Amino acid sequence: TIDKLYEMGKKVSESNKGLPQVTYENGTFGLITQTYDGIASMISFNQKMITKDADDYPILNIQNEETYDKFEKVFNLMTDTNNSLIAEKLESKWSTAVYDKANSAFFSGRGLFQYNKLAYVQKIIDADVEFSYGVLPLPKYDENQEKYYAACTTYMAQFLAIPITVPTADLEIIGYALELMGYYGKELLTPAFYEITMKAKKMDDAQSEEMLDIIFGNKVFDLASVFNYDNALYLYTNIIGSGTNTLASSAESRATAIQKTVDDSIEKFKAIEQ
Repeated sequence: TIDKLYEMGKKVSESNKGLPQVTYENGTFGLITQTYDGIASMISFNQKMITKDADDYPILNIQNEETYDKFEKVFNLMTDTNNSLIAEKLESKWSTAVYDKANSAFFSGRGLFQYNKLAYVQKIIDADVEFSYGVLPLPKYDENQEKYYAACTTYMAQFLAIPITVPTADLEIIGYALELMGYYGKELLTPAFYEITMKAKKMDDAQSEEMLDIIFGNKVFDLASVFNYDNALYLYTNIIGSGTNTLASSAESRATAIQKTVDDSIEKFKAIEQ
């Protein structure tokens, strides 16, 4: 659970209390993270921004106590500067260099946990770290949560589009080819990823396959991150970055505009069907 992760992290970051200033170069952290992980964490709690209404249409799901309570756990963990290192806080002006700095703290053995994409394992392999490591799904909200949920980041997603100029007669074979690519991607590439990951020389092989099974078997997309309705994707990230939990008031001020964008997208999809 997130409480257990926080508890374990605090034991590691306890040594920071003697430092005049905690930095990515001298601190030891329970968690190394980035603001986007606020979204991933909420998804791991099965608390998506966009759910479905009674008619199976997308609807905004942020103005409720369950969302506020779950986000508070995420916010408190990620903004605890003695325990957690947020990549975007490492520079006054954002650049991709902040993620390299955060990674360097983990590579040097000064982070107990790091939230990241699965492809990040290759960077750990390339860094030839001196410690053993393993892969885990993001934590549950509490012990009552029945299973793990693994967020899929749209930042790393690859998409194929069919140009409108393609002759109608060719669409069937193109669709067939794309379906085959998707099928063989799962059948060939996923096993290859397992093999590469688990053959990493300092990977804990005993549990790696089980953990990867949990992650791949419980993938979840939140439509809010896929379509980024009225910049909904950045609602959680901006609040975490600000250091002040304003979710209730932010949700109230943004909800109408976000839902309107959702409704507009539904109408556009309906027009395609016609």
